Amino acid sequence: MATSDYLNQSTPSSSGPSLYATIESNASTSNLLTHVQYAADHVLQSYEVYIPSPPPQTSHTQSPTENPEHNNSDSQVWLICIHGGAWRDPTITATGFLAPTLSHLLSSPSQPISIVGYISLSYRLSPHPSHPQPPPPAPPPSSLRNAMHPDHITDILLALRFLQRRYAFGNRYLLAGHSCGGTMAWQVAMSRTTWARDDFEDVSPPLAIVSLCAIYDLPLLVSTYKDVRAYREFVVAAFGEEEEAWERVSPARWRDYNLTWDGSGGGGSDSQRGELVAVLAHSRADELVDWAQVEGMQRCLQMQQRRKRNRQEREREQEPEQEGKHAHGGWEGDIRVLEIEGTHEEVWQKGEEMARAIRLALEMLS
Repeated sequence: MATSDYLNQSTPSSSGPSLYATIESNASTSNLLTHVQYAADHVLQSYEVYIPSPPPQTSHTQSPTENPEHNNSDSQVWLICIHGGAWRDPTITATGFLAPTLSHLLSSPSQPISIVGYISLSYRLSPHPSHPQPPPPAPPPSSLRNAMHPDHITDILLALRFLQRRYAFGNRYLLAGHSCGGTMAWQVAMSRTTWARDDFEDVSPPLAIVSLCAIYDLPLLVSTYKDVRAYREFVVAAFGEEEEAWERVSPARWRDYNLTWDGSGGGGSDSQRGELVAVLAHSRADELVDWAQVEGMQRCLQMQQRRKRNRQEREREQEPEQEGKHAHGGWEGDIRVLEIEGTHEEVWQKGEEMARAIRLALEMLS
């Protein structure tokens, strides 16, 4: 199948015994998940959650999973996942995305830092040419797939605000996203006020981001695949025709992670200062997003790390009263590029490689 056909079809299922052998296990894992709405405007403003061992209930007004002392432990984090699908594929669901990885994580040996809760987010989608919708009044607006930026990232931020208020975990979470879900994971670490339709300064960015086969540079993606019309089509459907807008939302073009993702936890009162972790996971066998994307994101973060080191060296050479002149220095965090195995969709459909990337982030946090 040609790449253009692939991008315009529903997400294909991988073949082979290794995948089919996990279907029964994934179905069983899916039954562990509970569906919850984080907003009431659209059916896709929802999430799936599994909490293996909730602590004892502390009061009649506080649910077992809303105990701040339990959720803010240094040895525990929450895992929040964002599925891909080019901002538009309705066949990829929050449940289907998390279930394979959850199966692997639940069967993994314990880590120094444990996952206290597993969450997979849904968000409003853009139109998909292979999944036409009847004109209004059917379906109702609450189920239409007509989202455009910033609707997608607004939903992710709405979800994080809802979850941080409900479970009081602050910044003690790992945000994992695949493909455009990885894009949005990094957008959470970017400015949460400049291109969302709400003020999300109270949303704390995560301690760790795991992005798998992600899109980091939209202009570069469209340029790389200029002969494949589907790439430009899905980018325009989500972000419009203006290429400057594509640059503004591209994580690899953001130059101020030192200001927007500094480990302080943002505005959340439940957040704790901590070391930041970035796992950029990509497969050489990815036939839809090439390796240049992860290289560009790595350069972006490394450049900001160098800016941080240069600022520290300058400050050591200055008089004390001059320190702070370079307060807007570079970003500080631990970056790891992880080469994973499988095609673009196999890395989450099989779950093993996504689980491996998450385990690496947990090790880096410990």
